[in-house]
Amino acid sequence: MSEEKYVYVCGVDWQHELGEASGGNKVYPSVEDLKRHVSCWVDCGIVKIKMSNAEWVFDQSRSFNRNETAAEETLCLIKPDITHSMNVGHILQMLGKRFKIHTIKTMQMSETLAKLFYKEHEDAPFFKRQIDFMTSGPVIAVILRGYDVIKRYQEIMGNTDPEKAKKDTIRGRFGTNLPRNAVHGSDSCKSAEKEIQLIFGNDKKG
Repeated sequence: MSEEKYVYVCGVDWQHELGEASGGNKVYPSVEDLKRHVSCWVDCGIVKIKMSNAEWVFDQSRSFNRNETAAEETLCLIKPDITHSMNVGHILQMLGKRFKIHTIKTMQMSETLAKLFYKEHEDAPFFKRQIDFMTSGPVIAVILRGYDVIKRYQEIMGNTDPEKAKKDTIRGRFGTNLPRNAVHGSDSCKSAEKEIQLIFGNDKKG
């Protein structure tokens, strides 16, 4: 009896991807499970395949469209402590392995923009220090896209305080202290929409 499994396929080169799938790393028991785990879902075609006599057979009639599920967007800001170091490439590589980098730009935050961006913290004792830090050098702004990207980026970002962050997270690896904690990430869909508009405005790609 054939055992049906799912595998994701980048672009149209499904034969190559099925070859990798036969090694056991890109195979999921259900399309729901696949959607939870495949980081670049938004850029992938999804095909359903059957395993029969230990061979992977492409079942074109059961293919899945990449637009079956809506991709989320979130904002990542790579902060001045990182742009002043040699670690920008390392962080972009970590992000690129998990999410689609949809739009990216380097910018210098003005004091006005920084105060608007962190307005919800304006009464906090750390507010001035945060503004001074965020305006102290270039910032790299990135729009990330993917399935459940807000939650998953929060997980890879790590605890706000680098000293409490797990060592395999961005802040655990590259952060120093507060406010020098390497990156910012939107904490909800509402925040992501507001922050992306604030940072990118009409410069955002379609």
